[in-house]
Amino acid sequence: MLMNQVKELEPIKVGLIADHPNIVFEDVQKSLKGKFKLERIEAGSEDYPDCDIFLFASNKPEKLLIHGISRKLSRKRDLVVISPHHEDLEVDRQTRVFYYPYKYDIIINLPLIVKTVFSAAQVNA
Repeated sequence: MLMNQVKELEPIKVGLIADHPNIVFEDVQKSLKGKFKLERIEAGSEDYPDCDIFLFASNKPEKLLIHGISRKLSRKRDLVVISPHHEDLEVDRQTRVFYYPYKYDIIINLPLIVKTVFSAAQVNA
């Protein structure tokens, strides 16, 4: 009887903003199925969908682009920038922009990165 009352949890909605042309969103979504639902987002979009957390995967993140993305999120959600070039970037707790230093191939390891970043976000919450 208790099993019937347990409601299945909805997957965590992750907004993925990626500037690399070789990221195949469908493949990443398949490897994350179950606990995560991946939402593909274009950085230049006017409005972003409602997601639990936003990730921006980039090999060369630009400060101006990151600032523009964080303004669109209206300080409601965290933006985690995943990049091997994070040294020049600063965490901004007011705009809720954080950085995840990653020195390997972002494309191949994106599902693992999503799981790791979200697990770290839950610990820090």
